[in-house]
Amino acid sequence: KNSPPLERHFTIVQWGQRGAGKSYGAIRDEARMTIPQFIEDVRQIAVYLQKEFRQEKVALMGRSWGSAVGMLAVAAHPELFSVYLGIGQISAVRECERASYDWTLAQARARDDRRAVRDLEA
Repeated sequence: KNSPPLERHFTIVQWGQRGAGKSYGAIRDEARMTIPQFIEDVRQIAVYLQKEFRQEKVALMGRSWGSAVGMLAVAAHPELFSVYLGIGQISAVRECERASYDWTLAQARARDDRRAVRDLEA
């Protein structure tokens, strides 16, 4: 069939972090929207997949923000994972956010968008 190449050889499970995408409206307890909780979510899913597919370990891939959570999950629970692959790996969050902010502010100033400049500086 027209399966992507990876799906011909592996079972692929796509998971979106709680509170992201279609589950955004389902946030009921904002206190559980924490990095430790996201890591625990990854752990629980990995344990479920190990049992469901009778695997000693599972492979984990994270993209963008998921790469930060994935890296932390593997560091906290290395016994669960055979391999980790980060795509668009985030490693220096504070520095990346600062560079993004500086670029956005410069673009607003270049366009003489006073409202955007005011909002960004606030």
